[in-house]
Amino acid sequence: MSKLYTAVCENRQDPLKLGRCQVRIMGLHTHDKSKLKTEDLPWAYPMQPVTSAAMSGIGHAPVGIVEGTWVIVMFRDDDEQYPVILGTIGGIPQKFGSIDQDPSGILLKDEYGDLTNSDVVTSDTGEQVQTTAPISTAPAAVITTDIPTTPPPGTSNAALASIGIKALLAACDKYGLTTREQKCSVLAIAGGESGWIPQKEGYNYSAEALQSTFASTFKGNAELAAQYARWKGSREEFFDFVYAPENNGKQLGNTQAGDGGKYYGRGFIQITGRSNYATYGSKADLDLLSNPELLNSDLSISAAVACVYILDRLRPKSISPTANPEYFYAVKKGIGNDTGNGAQKRLAYYEYFYGNKVPSSFTEEKSAGPATSSPYESQTYDSGAPSSNGAGPIGFRDPNNKYPLQNFINEPDTNRLARGISTGTIVPIKESNRVAGISKALDQGTFDEPSSSFSAKYPFNHVYETESGHVQEFDDTPGHERIHTYHRSGTFTEVDPNGTEVHHIVGDSYTIIDRNGCIFITGEANLTVNGNINILCQSTANIEVTGDANVEVGNDANIGVAKNANMAVGGNMKLQVDNTLDIKASTINIESVNDFNIKQANIFID
Repeated sequence: MSKLYTAVCENRQDPLKLGRCQVRIMGLHTHDKSKLKTEDLPWAYPMQPVTSAAMSGIGHAPVGIVEGTWVIVMFRDDDEQYPVILGTIGGIPQKFGSIDQDPSGILLKDEYGDLTNSDVVTSDTGEQVQTTAPISTAPAAVITTDIPTTPPPGTSNAALASIGIKALLAACDKYGLTTREQKCSVLAIAGGESGWIPQKEGYNYSAEALQSTFASTFKGNAELAAQYARWKGSREEFFDFVYAPENNGKQLGNTQAGDGGKYYGRGFIQITGRSNYATYGSKADLDLLSNPELLNSDLSISAAVACVYILDRLRPKSISPTANPEYFYAVKKGIGNDTGNGAQKRLAYYEYFYGNKVPSSFTEEKSAGPATSSPYESQTYDSGAPSSNGAGPIGFRDPNNKYPLQNFINEPDTNRLARGISTGTIVPIKESNRVAGISKALDQGTFDEPSSSFSAKYPFNHVYETESGHVQEFDDTPGHERIHTYHRSGTFTEVDPNGTEVHHIVGDSYTIIDRNGCIFITGEANLTVNGNINILCQSTANIEVTGDANVEVGNDANIGVAKNANMAVGGNMKLQVDNTLDIKASTINIESVNDFNIKQANIFID
């Protein structure tokens, strides 16, 4: 029997579109991506179930694995050249414990050597980034002997963070930040913003966080915030909207459509906005407007921009470069945006690099200079992976730093709906969009869109959810059986345990029937339309009412009959006109079997 292996998917963009994935296999492949790149990994074929024909497009498409998915593979040849994916493995994702922090030491070394000597950094897009010089040959000025060149103990991706620290120290020397106080301040700010590894600005916000972080766009608009919460589209699409010139982008100097998706936060200190890219790129003699990705792809450039930005934002500029801790507080105030525990974290980093604790008697208020930065210039990193994790030359994980999603850390990978949990799912979103108090005709009361009948219990709810947020449920929970299909826009169809079916269509609806159509309703039917109704019958229309018929017209009523019009009334007929009644015909015949009474103050017969 062929041996089974555990592996992780690092690339699913199969050029043959067969559902293949490039996988890094435990026990066969090194974790060091500078030694074995993602593009050099073998393509593994997915084994499909017998419910799929696996030919001519018949059956289930063999897609669904994402970067970072753990799989079981075996080889279909003795030379182990053709891996086959047998299935995926779920778990309970934890905060990233980097492979270079493995306490056992087993994974730190392999036949290719030790990770800590790598001089290659991988950005969060998976691209490899060469530092200005290999660590072993870094200029003496970079490795400052009295300032640590390694991050504090417990830092994730310590090896990568160390490379970033050395790049920042080299940039400090280049731009005149030569004192201990200046260098430790730069390292403290960069550590708080990115963990000393260049990051791209995160966009995985809750609806509440969107309304507080991007208030000018989302505050007071819960529906819009819900639309962009936990955004599952691209980073560019998200920031194209959030940082559009007519939204938050105006404060950042964004002037053109597309600026938001191009100039979002990047680098060691999250430079954001067209204006900042232009200003600090120019100060560092760089063209960041044309090449914004340089902030993440080149450590020396990212470090240079961080230094010129900090120098420019220093408040007051007259502060002594040897003032401890006044210089640090002046830098921190100039940068601003100490969200969450940001202030404590930056101070802790400063004390670590400086080597001494700030006296408890010293308070931040004693340092001079007001905070002047825009709240959007230093975003807290909040993407799929924690900011302290960063991407690096390490395998056995998602190279794009997206999966597992941050919001699902420390809980089983099994879908929440399948576990009977509605919090953080589409259930509260549907409830918030539910329409109620819809008026019936002729003041016959109102009706409401029913609430979701979700009452799933594990393990009865069979759920399929896609990356973008489409959901299908086949719920067999006893007493709460449902079928539910949901589109990420909010359009859904749900059948409850009683057989009641609810359609909620967010956009337009079209029904085309090539032949006959029949509708039978045993109870009451209500049709309420806020706009116009246009009905065209291109042949005979037959309308029969076995009970009463009541028609009220709020304004004018016009009836045009091309040929004859016949009306038969079995009982009395009353016609009341408050104003003028005009009857015009070539011939008028009136026949009364009994009395014919006309009563009018004035009668004119011409």
